[in-house]
Amino acid sequence: KVTQLRGVSYNKIGSEEKSIGVIAQEVEKVLPSAVTEKELPLKTDDGVSYKTVQYDQVVGLLIEAVNELSNRVKVLEANNGNN
Repeated sequence: KVTQLRGVSYNKIGSEEKSIGVIAQEVEKVLPSAVTEKELPLKTDDGVSYKTVQYDQVVGLLIEAVNELSNRVKVLEANNGNN
């Protein structure tokens, strides 16, 4: 699942501030439970719901991916030492 996600950098609308994150629509295709739709507090008057990412759900996925890769590296290192 992690390989289906991509990190992006962007400027927040109306600001020069750079941020790094993920695109909610892309995350939704891979991990639908991590995306919700709601009106944002700063834009409550527009009546539009925006997709937001619950990063806590993505973090768990990333931890598992790092653990999996670490285990693969250990196996490769062990096999390399046997040659």
